[in-house]
Amino acid sequence: MMPRTAPESRPSPDNDGKNHCAGLEEGSMDAKNPIAQREISRRISQKLDLGLLPLLSVLYLCNGLDRGNIGNAETQGISGS
Repeated sequence: MMPRTAPESRPSPDNDGKNHCAGLEEGSMDAKNPIAQREISRRISQKLDLGLLPLLSVLYLCNGLDRGNIGNAETQGISGS
């Protein structure tokens, strides 16, 4: 019986065989590797941005609408206090 080995990696259609994460090798995601730290930091920032930016944009829009409505209410003599 032949020993089992890991299958060789083949480039997928969306991966042209190039290492798009320059400086990142298998097992190099340690705290002493500044390139890996930058890559991890960039990925975390991207995920946070994609999660928070839409929510914050909607909140900002609602804030502007609310300010406009309060201004219109004050002009018409409707006061909350």
